[in-house]
Amino acid sequence: MRKYLIVFDGLWDFESWKYILSFLPNDEVGSRILITSRAMMELPTSTGTHIPYNHHCFRMSILNENQSWELLERKLFGKQSCPVELVEVGKQIARQCGGLPLAIVLIVGTILNNPNPESQDSWLCVMDDITSIVFANPESCLDIIGLSYKYLPPHLKACFLLMGGAFPAQCEIDVEKLSNLWRAEGFLDAVHNLPEIILKELMHRSLVSVGRISFVGKIKTCTLHDLVRQLCLREAQKENFLHVIEGNANGVGNAPALENQHHLIFNIEHCDNCIQMLPPLPHLQSFIWLSLGSGFIPGMVGLILSGFKWLRVLDIYFLPFDTFPRQILNLVNLRYLALNVTYVLDKSVSKLHKLETLLVYGPWSHSGNEGTPTLFLDISKMRCLLHVYTWVPSILRGNDFQALHLNLTDLSKITLHSSWLLFGCSPNLKKLGVFETNEDYRTGRVLRCFSDRGFQRLNQLDSLKCSFYKGKTEARSLNLSALPATLKKLTLTGSCLSWDQMKLLAGLPNLETLKLKNEAFIGPEWVQTDEVFPPLKQLLIDNAVLMMWQTGNDDEHFPRLERLVLSYCKFLQEIPLGSGQFSALGSIELHHCCESVEKSAREYEEYYGSPSISSRIGNQ
Repeated sequence: MRKYLIVFDGLWDFESWKYILSFLPNDEVGSRILITSRAMMELPTSTGTHIPYNHHCFRMSILNENQSWELLERKLFGKQSCPVELVEVGKQIARQCGGLPLAIVLIVGTILNNPNPESQDSWLCVMDDITSIVFANPESCLDIIGLSYKYLPPHLKACFLLMGGAFPAQCEIDVEKLSNLWRAEGFLDAVHNLPEIILKELMHRSLVSVGRISFVGKIKTCTLHDLVRQLCLREAQKENFLHVIEGNANGVGNAPALENQHHLIFNIEHCDNCIQMLPPLPHLQSFIWLSLGSGFIPGMVGLILSGFKWLRVLDIYFLPFDTFPRQILNLVNLRYLALNVTYVLDKSVSKLHKLETLLVYGPWSHSGNEGTPTLFLDISKMRCLLHVYTWVPSILRGNDFQALHLNLTDLSKITLHSSWLLFGCSPNLKKLGVFETNEDYRTGRVLRCFSDRGFQRLNQLDSLKCSFYKGKTEARSLNLSALPATLKKLTLTGSCLSWDQMKLLAGLPNLETLKLKNEAFIGPEWVQTDEVFPPLKQLLIDNAVLMMWQTGNDDEHFPRLERLVLSYCKFLQEIPLGSGQFSALGSIELHHCCESVEKSAREYEEYYGSPSISSRIGNQ
């Protein structure tokens, strides 16, 4: 049998591969198949499993700054070095290309076509105009990137287009906010109802990049390259899906056929008269304002909100209001509302019966101090509400809570007293953030929440954050064993518990992440005897007056702990690493700890060696 080499350039889907594979003999004589694809996919065989012979997958990533500069220099000067006077500006040009080889090649062509290609002035002109240079080559740039969009399934196209318009250029996109926008727009149906799966598919097609990772390893933010965002805006305008007005208000009057738009996004520097310039928008479903543009008059939005009959998404976080714009209450189809408040937001917002996501921002802590604006929600009228994220204290009101069946899944920064009202009527609650007010503290309401009639009734609760009122410094006692067994993530802030109560947390069978902040536990000694944390993977201790941490020698207390973070534990002398308690530990992070703790971490690192553990020690 003769060997063969076959190259498949640009494979997009499984079905094509399965069809081709049925004609390829596996004769085991050393033949080779080379496949290129923009989609990161596991290619199935004719049996539907995996490739049966040896294979290697090379995943290409965007270039870093050094690699970008090396490519630019090589394309311009070959094996010769760049003139010294052009190096700095050249590196800035390479940096602005965002790691895309395609953009770098286009810029190289522009420089070489210049009458004086080695003039510093010509390079400076290119540096100041990179965006327009790249976008002036649609056939060789956006159209090439556009192939990734062309082969997207229909349900992914709408999700992708909204990403490009609903967030500014060069920003990190909050994944949780993005998921709520998709849900409000109706993009998450019964078949494709998991936003993390949609995001993963877009990443696999190299359209979206990972931004920040959360403490537990989940994707917290993602990013779009500038070229990809321009592709979003171009395709969205082609399909009459959304329109973004950027720069200045002149774009309002010049925008084509705004009256037929379904999604309108403002990102302008100065907004004098821009609202008045808008035509009637009878089909508008989303209105998003992205900038802190000057010249805004609060009454302007009120002039047009009454005309947004079908509006589902209203994000006016960047617009300052002295009072709640009551015209919002007329938007009876609203699913998503985000706004910034400097006033008491009364329960009139509860009239938005179809609201699913409510985001209320403000520059205050959730201490519940006098003078802090408060959000009142008549939750009994908001049966569709799923997610509430607030930066201000939230107090829930309602009639006959025990007879309610709410659909809430995420709720943050509500008072302990309000959380008590939810325990019997929110069976779907998965994420909850509560804080203890001065009144909660004085009346001892926290004891009621930590009882068998409290948090334990939330039998789907996955994540719980509790912030406590610090009225006195002596240790308090809570029945931590009354926490629901379903908890995977627990954050305690300022609870002032004694260290011997940690053994109660060891009884939580699914607890993977534990964050102890701002003297969550107090006392100079933490002595572990027989308590074991079998599932715990991440442990953070922040701002603890802890001097000695001692573990027993018989049992491994943290058999699965992968990440340990100690921050502002200035009095702790040593981490008990030498007693074999952290066999799975892969990362230690120390911030503002004493030298002896750093020394014990270094010794552990040297003993076990990299890459099994990496220490990041910083006192900055």
